[in-house]
Amino acid sequence: MDVDALSVRDPRSDLLEAVGEAVPDLRGLLDAWPASLSSLPDPVVERLRATGVFRMALPTDLGGMEADPLVQLRAVERLAEIDASLGWYASIGSDGGYY
Repeated sequence: MDVDALSVRDPRSDLLEAVGEAVPDLRGLLDAWPASLSSLPDPVVERLRATGVFRMALPTDLGGMEADPLVQLRAVERLAEIDASLGWYASIGSDGGYY
């Protein structure tokens, strides 16, 4: 086993940690906005962006997280637990990394 690999932080686990830390903020931000909005408020999008969720499928050499599909699914699932639209935006917003 490569000892150096153990000392390097895995950006994929950083993604799930960042999403988990964002949950209270996202809940609060969504509570402050009317449900009748047809798009996510800018502060919510900025908070999602800060988690790295929109870069989760991008290769690392392009600044992404290169997260495997299970990690991506867990991130989307966690966001959808707060609000289904958050999961949808995260899923759609990260799809560019596949292409």
